[in-house]
Amino acid sequence: MANAGGPVFSIYALVEKMTKETFLGVGARCFLLVNVIKLPLVASIDLINANSLRLVFPFSPGIFAGIFVGRKIIQLIPQKLFEFLLYGFSVIAGVRLLFF
Repeated sequence: MANAGGPVFSIYALVEKMTKETFLGVGARCFLLVNVIKLPLVASIDLINANSLRLVFPFSPGIFAGIFVGRKIIQLIPQKLFEFLLYGFSVIAGVRLLFF
């Protein structure tokens, strides 16, 4: 059940009629805050340590590639299609949370 806030946030965003850009911006900030708050707990149970950081660090440039590609892709997706996809993926995620 950890990190299961995505479907709930998606439905909230749909109810609030957020644009796709607002959805992405608010979602990124919201989950950044949640994950920063969780950092001390995750570090205290040794899920984050020097070894794990050494393993992850080489892949960090992928973050910037993802930002660049994501900005290009979101410009190509119409708002209505974005909302349709958001509903669809929220249903799939909700079902998975219930049964898996």
